[in-house]
Amino acid sequence: MCDSLKRRGLVGTDILTPQCRSHSTGRVQAVSPTMYLQDIKGPNYSTAVRWNGFNPSARHAEIVEAAPDTWDVLPTQLDPAYRNPCWTDANNRFRCLPYFQIIGVSKCGTTDLFARLKRHPEFADGSKGPHFWDECPYPPRGACTAPPKGDFSGYVDLFEKGAYQIKTNPIMITGEASSNTYTGVFTFVRGLAARRHLNITLAQLIYEAQPYQRLIVIMREPVSRYYSAFHYYRRRPSEPFESPETFHAKATSEIARWKECVQRSGEAACLKKYDPQQLIKGMYASFVEAWTSVFPKENILFLRNEDYQAAPREHLTAVLKFLGMRDLTQDEWERMTAV
Repeated sequence: MCDSLKRRGLVGTDILTPQCRSHSTGRVQAVSPTMYLQDIKGPNYSTAVRWNGFNPSARHAEIVEAAPDTWDVLPTQLDPAYRNPCWTDANNRFRCLPYFQIIGVSKCGTTDLFARLKRHPEFADGSKGPHFWDECPYPPRGACTAPPKGDFSGYVDLFEKGAYQIKTNPIMITGEASSNTYTGVFTFVRGLAARRHLNITLAQLIYEAQPYQRLIVIMREPVSRYYSAFHYYRRRPSEPFESPETFHAKATSEIARWKECVQRSGEAACLKKYDPQQLIKGMYASFVEAWTSVFPKENILFLRNEDYQAAPREHLTAVLKFLGMRDLTQDEWERMTAV
């Protein structure tokens, strides 16, 4: 079983437990925190080539209609001189989109991973937590996290400083990290999908606009994640931490609410409803197919926070390989892994 899970690239993630049971002995075997990193491969394509030769899906028109301001900005061709997706627009502005996204999950180490990647010499200035694809609605209704209008052009402008750095060093790449993108895949498409009666997923929108993107998902033991979120999202940051008894009562209530929803409407509808949100965010396996059915499997890297904490350098090495970034010198490693 362990060998089978290793081949599928799922050992060590919260999709499955970090243990395997041997068929021959029946005993539970511990899995190395680096076991599932062995088969990770770097990109075997150029972003410009993939975009310039991209064949839109059969649902392209429907997807464009969900966020047309995206295609008002996207170029017909990317500049092949740059590893990152970049182009010069009609106003002679050099613009770039993120080469990768850390798409979640919240309270699982996305901030730490992004902060360490920023220390790499090939990382151009990126954006942490814009939540553009899920939170900034279409039609735009104000600045959101992409000022001044909250539209796709404003989102591209978030990478303006990175674009300047990339223009001087074409090997550099930029990225972003928005921790609710992965689990919000059924719920949000530039705002609430249900509000506009959209029948597409966030994964479909992002892929149609950026089919070359590298996606990273980092997960954590679900109960620990849930407990951390319980304190992090309390009503006001100044409030004291609530008691374990309060957490137990909340968890019991939310589990009952989830079961009632599933019994009444079915799991798919309840996932899309995204309530109770923090409980649903730990249901990692429920969102895998929404992403892997759209993006090629080799474009998505699943990590487990507990393994990342146990073997940070090995996991960072795997992430650099996945992104096609060079290995580091010993001094650079010390800076990247410093607390």
